[in-house]
Amino acid sequence: MKAAVKLARLHDRMPVILEHENVAPWLSGEAGTELLMTAVEEKLTSWQVSTRVNKAGGADGATLIIKVSW
Repeated sequence: MKAAVKLARLHDRMPVILEHENVAPWLSGEAGTELLMTAVEEKLTSWQVSTRVNKAGGADGATLIIKVSW
């Protein structure tokens, strides 16, 4: 399976999305891979963030996910 177009330039694996009502059954083990549906392109978005997200033990917090210029 190919990755969704929006994310293909970042990674070659297909992202999946668990619908909200399926999170608990997935985490508890009550349900399996049947819950893993191909991500719907309209539900996906991406933006570049600070390279600080790659540093273990460094600064953390909401500032790490603020959009930065490409």
